[in-house]
Amino acid sequence: MKGDRRYWKIEGYDSTELIFERVIPVYWASEKCMMDLLCRLASKHLSENEIIEASLNGHHLGGNALLEPQVSPGGASRRYSISVGHPNYYIASAWLKSELVAKGYVFSKNGQVICPGGVLKP
Repeated sequence: MKGDRRYWKIEGYDSTELIFERVIPVYWASEKCMMDLLCRLASKHLSENEIIEASLNGHHLGGNALLEPQVSPGGASRRYSISVGHPNYYIASAWLKSELVAKGYVFSKNGQVICPGGVLKP
C-alpha cells in the first residue's frame, strides 16, 4: 500500500507467555537503538552478575550471550525481527500499518495505538 507507515511491534515473553506489547513508529528507533532498547528490557530479568557477564566483550572471562541481539533478516516468508534474551525475551518486528490494522490494531488520531490487548501509548 502506497504511503503505508512502518512500525516496530515490541513484544516481551516469559517463556511462551506474552508479558509486554507496544507498537511504535520505526522512525522513533533505528535498528541500533532498537537493539539497545531490547537489551535494556531483557536485562530486567537478569541478576547483576548475569548482566556483567553478558556485557563482557568477546564473552571471555565467563561471559555469556544473554543480551546478544539475534537478527532475523526477513525475506520472502519471514518478517524482519530482532530478539534479545532467554528464557525471558523481547522481540521487535517490523510491520506495516495496514498489516497491524488487519490484525485488529486501531490507530487513533492522537497517536495512540490500541491493540487487541489494550491501549498502548506512543
